[in-house]
Amino acid sequence: MPITVWEDNQGCINTANGECNFNSQCMKRVDIQLHFLKEVIRSSIIKLCYAPSNKMLADFRTKSVNKVSLVNSLEALGILRIAVRGDLEEPDLIPSKHLRSRITTSPEDLKRLL
Repeated sequence: MPITVWEDNQGCINTANGECNFNSQCMKRVDIQLHFLKEVIRSSIIKLCYAPSNKMLADFRTKSVNKVSLVNSLEALGILRIAVRGDLEEPDLIPSKHLRSRITTSPEDLKRLL
């Protein structure tokens, strides 16, 4: 059974699956890595599947996101449990139980970060 790799770049998926054949200078630099990736896909070790950017939980680590997206991602990853009082502008940030012993930042400091 292949490992599913979720990707939000459809061009990347098409290129890796061999649906596009670019002959640009840029693609020549990644030629060896691309051939390796195509072979891994062909061998059914991995399969690339599309997921929209708003479903990519780690996007906050590589892209600029708004407050609501950041809080949603942190909660979905199990880093924070959000207890909302009133509206989303003033959430109570509570470290998840399984991380509580490792978190040294207080909920007040987390509020200031957000």
